[in-house]
Amino acid sequence: MMLFALSLDGDTRDWYFSLTQGSITNWDQFNDAFTKRWAFELDGSMALDRFIAMAKTDKKSVKEFIQSFDNHLREIPDRLKPNNDSLKAVEGT
Repeated sequence: MMLFALSLDGDTRDWYFSLTQGSITNWDQFNDAFTKRWAFELDGSMALDRFIAMAKTDKKSVKEFIQSFDNHLREIPDRLKPNNDSLKAVEGT
């Protein structure tokens, strides 16, 4: 379970490390807690909305922004991902 937790980043990692130590003692408990907290994140349209709403802020370095961009893009189901043609239309090329 700890190996999986170490693969988390961002909000999910913060959530995991905010849990009371010893409150989760087996995989089933972890799975239940994780699902209750993050199941809504599995909705592809929400991932797409987060991706569209992304903006570079002064609080993030360019490297952090690119990492966040890549993470959000990976969360979008393939059926909802923008393709090259739609990106060209947005860019006006």
